[in-house]
Amino acid sequence: MSQTHIVLVGTDITARTAIDIFAALDQVVLGILETKEDSEVREINDVSVFAQLESEDSAAVIAGDSVQYFISIGDNQSRKEAYQIMAGKASKPAASATHPMAVVSPYAKLGFGNLINA
Repeated sequence: MSQTHIVLVGTDITARTAIDIFAALDQVVLGILETKEDSEVREINDVSVFAQLESEDSAAVIAGDSVQYFISIGDNQSRKEAYQIMAGKASKPAASATHPMAVVSPYAKLGFGNLINA
């Protein structure tokens, strides 16, 4: 079975939490797509910012069956806007980040793109 690789979209505090969760799940975070044009963030927790979300390079970054993306933006409106951009670039829904220590009811119905802490 091939390992899943993750590309984060956004560099706010949610990115730090997502990196920690994916590390706990033994999933590799390849890098980050930045959503803010004027951002000076170049890396978070040793994970580099690849490119701007709006750039042509961003579609190539998430290509491949073993690469998923996760919207790591806490603000609901900004997260929705980033997801709409990614939906146009990717033929797959956003990955979810569920910490392995999280307790989730077996009856819960979760969609995609969720972040659930321990």
